[in-house]
Amino acid sequence: MTYARTLLPKFYPDVINWLKLNGQSKSDTLTDRTGTYNTGYDKFDLFDLNPQNIVSFNSAESAVHVMIQIDLGAYANDIDYAALLNHNLDTSEYTIRIAHSSTTITGVGLGITVGTPMVILNGEAQPSPGATVNEAMTDIETGMDVSDGTKFTAQELIKVLGDNGNEVMKVTGIATNTLTVIRAQQGTTATTFAIGDQIERYNCVTPTADGDTIFSFTSSSDRYWAIELIPSDGLSSLTDLTMGSLSLGEMFSLPHSPDMNVVHNFNMSGVNISTGLSGKRHSSPNWIKANNTAVGAGNYIPFRGSTGATQLPGREGYSLSYSALADTELLPSDLGAPSGNNVAVNVLAKTGWNALPFIMSVDSESTTAGDYIFCRMRENTYSITQTSAKAYSTAFGVEQEF
Repeated sequence: MTYARTLLPKFYPDVINWLKLNGQSKSDTLTDRTGTYNTGYDKFDLFDLNPQNIVSFNSAESAVHVMIQIDLGAYANDIDYAALLNHNLDTSEYTIRIAHSSTTITGVGLGITVGTPMVILNGEAQPSPGATVNEAMTDIETGMDVSDGTKFTAQELIKVLGDNGNEVMKVTGIATNTLTVIRAQQGTTATTFAIGDQIERYNCVTPTADGDTIFSFTSSSDRYWAIELIPSDGLSSLTDLTMGSLSLGEMFSLPHSPDMNVVHNFNMSGVNISTGLSGKRHSSPNWIKANNTAVGAGNYIPFRGSTGATQLPGREGYSLSYSALADTELLPSDLGAPSGNNVAVNVLAKTGWNALPFIMSVDSESTTAGDYIFCRMRENTYSITQTSAKAYSTAFGVEQEF
């Protein structure tokens, strides 16, 4: 347990809604490639930064991948994290693959799979499909016997680990326990394998529970990105896949902790109290959560996964101040052509200050959900004060979105 100790805050702004904020149409940004929605849902439900507004796919007991392409346009955006909020990927039995490319990604299994994901919250990277190699295999064979062929789906990428090297292959067909594969994918070299060699899903992340998942990967500024949802057990479960919000962007943290006067508050305003004729008072609190017996059944709050009766009331927030930051950490070198890694470019521009919500962690190394908050900037002004040559102070607050 961390008790929400503020150490080195990290910010996770979303670049997709930043593009919308600056005039790029979401219909130009998002393209469905595979997957079918249930009636009343579409891709825009997933990219509205409202994780309570879910998207539902007609995916029960299916081997079909769900894939949405994201076109970031002509802007050069460094992308190094993905966050998926309010999902049921564990129950529906799906794993996540993020891919990128300098050209359009027209189908599943295409593009450059991101570098080995580093799970920040709720997930397992490079998950095992639950099957191993079941034959001695040469470096030219395209039919691979496995211990259980039902664990795989066509067009997914797998990584086979052997004594002579590791190789990425693309599954193109499945006949009982024999996979038809395309060898030496994603820059790897064909090699030989033995019975019992391990198989992984290549650079995928499988959530270990429903809820919220964040993971990072090697940064890329490619224009085209894709999120691909792959059945993690050959077939998905009988429960349709649902997701609340997907964010892509670049993580940012300042080089040191804020000042010691961090304020962590729970705002209880919104409790309406009325007084009856006899003097009896009655309250109507807006921040007491519904006491649903099932997690996520109408009382979902990002990173606060318990049922209503065990959630803390109040709108949570933090006030942070920094008294000794270099000017290079707060502003770009040229305000006329902003660039670089600094608060103004990486956080304020990407959120439109308080126009868009974002994820913040009070500890950049934390794997505890309670150290994360889905929030937006509280104030309307960004002020910095020069304290000495090239040194500045600043302060700001964030407030829980809902």
